Amino acid sequence: MGRRRRYCGQSCRQRAYERRGALQRTGPPEDAVVLSDTEIAMLLDRLFQLRCAAEDVVTAAEAEELAGRPANWRTPPGTWSGCANPFARKDSPRGG
Repeated sequence: MGRRRRYCGQSCRQRAYERRGALQRTGPPEDAVVLSDTEIAMLLDRLFQLRCAAEDVVTAAEAEELAGRPANWRTPPGTWSGCANPFARKDSPRGG
């Protein structure tokens, strides 16, 4: 069985090698964002939560529409998915 392939083919492997070499010679671009593995995992978790919240909003709107009532968009954002807002700033008066 062995290890999973890291590259789809030799040309992709070569391009990655060239990019790593160029990065070592010139350094990262000035506008580059560098994240640790932990930060990437946290970002992916937050994006998943955001997607779930958006799906909850769509589901609620469709349920209201099927019931013949206008969708109630005045519902506070933290209540759509039943969880706290992970994007709220900790120092905001609304919490997070």
